[in-house]
Amino acid sequence: MKRIGNTLVSRFRHISLSMISLPQYFAMSIGDWESEDFQNPPKGNFQCPITSYDLAEFGALLGFSGPKMASILVETVGAIKSAVKETIRLTEAQGIDKGEREHIELCASLIRTECDHLLAQADSVPEMSELL
Repeated sequence: MKRIGNTLVSRFRHISLSMISLPQYFAMSIGDWESEDFQNPPKGNFQCPITSYDLAEFGALLGFSGPKMASILVETVGAIKSAVKETIRLTEAQGIDKGEREHIELCASLIRTECDHLLAQADSVPEMSELL
């Protein structure tokens, strides 16, 4: 996917950036884009926050105990934050313009916010796993 002016262009569809809210349509958001229900109001798989109970349930489906799932979350968030920092560093080294820098910072901010939310939920995953 690439950006041309105020439009994201992929081989499947063109999306005007002025028509969408980036936090709700973050990369790989799942839903039927063409449906009326999806667009009014905008929805995606990031609409509802993930809870510690959801994470405990997901861990149980994978066969992980609550403490193990919490540990995996902490490690994953750390790896994501490190990767974002390195990716920004490498991207800025290519001489990007102000608009690109602002867009990258917005995306990085959204990623950091979601990481912080998951990290806050990780503490309660062991307790929630006992309720399953």
